[in-house]
Amino acid sequence: MRVAVFGATGAAGRRIVDAATRRGHDVLALSRATGVDVLVLGQVRDALAGADAVIDAVNTPTLHAQEATEFFRAAAANIVRASAEHGVTRVVALSIVGIDRNPHGYYAGKLAQERVYADASVSHTIVRATQFHEFAGQIWSSGGWGPVHAVFPARLQPVDLGELAEILVDAVEDAEAGGIRHVAGPRVEELPRLVKAWARATGHRGIRFPIPAATDQLKGMRDGANLPDAALDAPLIVGTIDFDAWLATQRTR
Repeated sequence: MRVAVFGATGAAGRRIVDAATRRGHDVLALSRATGVDVLVLGQVRDALAGADAVIDAVNTPTLHAQEATEFFRAAAANIVRASAEHGVTRVVALSIVGIDRNPHGYYAGKLAQERVYADASVSHTIVRATQFHEFAGQIWSSGGWGPVHAVFPARLQPVDLGELAEILVDAVEDAEAGGIRHVAGPRVEELPRLVKAWARATGHRGIRFPIPAATDQLKGMRDGANLPDAALDAPLIVGTIDFDAWLATQRTR
């Protein structure tokens, strides 16, 4: 099967490309780095010529609701339109667990993305995942001011990216796929513990400074809105690699 992966050079996209390639698929790795801007319809249309299926793993760095909504809505609309024109039989979109209960900030954009697919005629599956194990390192890096690193309270059930990539490829191979599937790791965690463990294991030194959940999005994460236990209206797939097992594979800097 010729599988087009949008967002192919991102953290999730790279793992998806690897998983699909190992299974023998002819993979089109699509991103701005490979010359395809998902926001330019003509480029998306040209890239999907001959494709049988699509995995949408595009991402944007913005945390603002309006910017995220505009990006994800436009990207999904271009993928839907080009897929329909080329007769693509299956589209799988990577989304996030709990965004309908925590529709704020970046998550508002992901919800808009899902709605584009829900309104489309092309056959599609939404795979909602919890945060990746790498999230702890992202929080350390993004919340730093010199040696001080801000950490907010959040309850997570992080998932291994390698396992998630395999599940996304499973979905694109499944002729009966459709609707929404949820994917989570095996254990509920507290974000401050994950950040502390990540920093220690990878040799990052600094002061962890606890801050309150100041935005609606962070309040939702604090209260567990992005946990799959509140999302059992759809099939739940639970991975086997917990955060500590994943962390043991990371090299000390």
